Amino acid sequence: MLPYYIISGFLLLSGVISLDKRGRKYDFVVLLFLCVIVSLLSGLRACGYDYYSYQEHFDEVPDILHFHRTYTSLEIGYEYFVSLTKTLFNNYNVHLFIYAAINIILAAILCRKYSPYPTLSFLLFCGTTLFGQVMGQMRQPMANCIMFLLILPLLIHHKNWKAFGLAVLVGLLLHKSILLVALCIPFLNRKFNRKQLRSGGIACAVIFLFSASIKPIMLSLIPKGFFLSNALVAYMTYRATSFTFSFGMIERVLLLYLCFHYGSKYKLYGNNVLYTVLTNMFCFGVMVYFCFIQIAAEFASRGTKGLYMSIILILPIIIKNAPSKDKTILIYGTLLWVAYLLCSFLFNPPAAYNPYIPAL
Repeated sequence: MLPYYIISGFLLLSGVISLDKRGRKYDFVVLLFLCVIVSLLSGLRACGYDYYSYQEHFDEVPDILHFHRTYTSLEIGYEYFVSLTKTLFNNYNVHLFIYAAINIILAAILCRKYSPYPTLSFLLFCGTTLFGQVMGQMRQPMANCIMFLLILPLLIHHKNWKAFGLAVLVGLLLHKSILLVALCIPFLNRKFNRKQLRSGGIACAVIFLFSASIKPIMLSLIPKGFFLSNALVAYMTYRATSFTFSFGMIERVLLLYLCFHYGSKYKLYGNNVLYTVLTNMFCFGVMVYFCFIQIAAEFASRGTKGLYMSIILILPIIIKNAPSKDKTILIYGTLLWVAYLLCSFLFNPPAAYNPYIPAL
């Protein structure tokens, strides 16, 4: 477990330093250092969720000169990437390291481009994504980073249809969950008033409360020939996990309240296009989460990760625009939340991660 403690300590310390004006000039150096050590931890491992299933897939995929589809359940873009790295290196752990390093670098680029506190955003990315996703279900976080980098500049300039097309492309090539983000794109530039938000919240509450009655209806409405039909049916039936109340539910509601409360207080929501887009993304993610958490918990949790990831940029933007009194509270609150996320893993690591097994 020592490597996890070390990396978590570096991340939290870097996040604290990044908020000091004297440390801001070293942001690039700190971020580069974090990219290196996080990439090494994530890539040079022999543990984590899905480690062996990804290894089995790597072993079966042919080289790029003889490429053919191996696992049709996996996106073709990922299979091509596996085939390419296998052709060049023919080593599963080298493939893992390259994939993790690209993922981490893309996250750092995203943070530097859109966050007023890049290191803090990177800390938030790692707190919400590193252990379970980058070091586990690794296809999704890379797809999320690529999606954000491609569509944010388009959404800021109200080029919604181009953003929609690129999101669909990323979803088809890299991870299907991005298709959910694509469906939200036509609404992300809008400013929703309190009545509309209240109506959306009530609708989600009704679906949440009557999920048992709604589930059979939803199953019957899934088109038989739809290319995602098998996955949707699986998430709602034999792959379904039982619903249990969790802190994550409270966490989402509180974060959503903070987004709209401070967004309104500092006149960010509706006036700052980037903030409006990100907040709407997070809002739609929370709504979908509560609509599906009792119907298909895995879909509700994993399927909304792309929308949820917007929080890594939202909180630093709020902190940047907050007056000194609010800023102090928000900074401590954000750091305590990330510390909680990291400690939740450190104090109760899943069996797939404990102990940390280096690949070398």
